[in-house]
Amino acid sequence: LLPVDRSATLAALRAETVRAARTDDGHRAWVIRDTLTKLDGATAAELRDRLAGIRRRPGAPATSSSADTVARFGQLPEPATHPEPPL
Repeated sequence: LLPVDRSATLAALRAETVRAARTDDGHRAWVIRDTLTKLDGATAAELRDRLAGIRRRPGAPATSSSADTVARFGQLPEPATHPEPPL
């Protein structure tokens, strides 16, 4: 997204970096670190420094809003065993 809207992309990365640091979210930090090679050196260093020491932990649940949505789908009944609705 950098070529499309650099300032909005950097703002989003900075906001997510703050969130990852505040919540010690290793999953979020991992995704942010994956973008660092696409950033200029100063910005990459800024984000890398803020994420220092934040790591994913084995067995830790996913923390994205999409993972939350997926988890809620898991609470739905299995379609194959769900009774046919009355007509």
